[in-house]
Amino acid sequence: MFKNIHHHPTFFPVMLALLTGGLIYFMFFAFTSKPIVLSSATTVVDEGAYRESVKNIVAPFLKSFSSAPNDMAKLVLTENVLNTLLNVTVPVIYKEIHLELAISLNQMRDGLRGANGSFEDGKVRFERIVGANPWLK
Repeated sequence: MFKNIHHHPTFFPVMLALLTGGLIYFMFFAFTSKPIVLSSATTVVDEGAYRESVKNIVAPFLKSFSSAPNDMAKLVLTENVLNTLLNVTVPVIYKEIHLELAISLNQMRDGLRGANGSFEDGKVRFERIVGANPWLK
């Protein structure tokens, strides 16, 4: 009844064996090798140096901002100060103050770009932070 069955040579069994062997090899090394740990080199930041660097950013900003001739100049000044502030490495003790400064400057920037009420909220927040931390002046 099935006398005319032709068997064609195929590479399927060989490919199946190679893929299975590759999978076993991969799984062996994936589960037995040590995990790769990226070194988290924590840099210790001197609190005095941080305070001095932030003071050198905020104090000139306070003087320049009040004498800026228009909103465009204030916007450019605010963006520059925000970018400079975001590049400062922060000690753990000052992380909340630093974040508050960045948020307030961001609100001021958004307000100068046209967001309603954002500028005044940011300015009040910024002045409150500077008032509570006299070392910023």
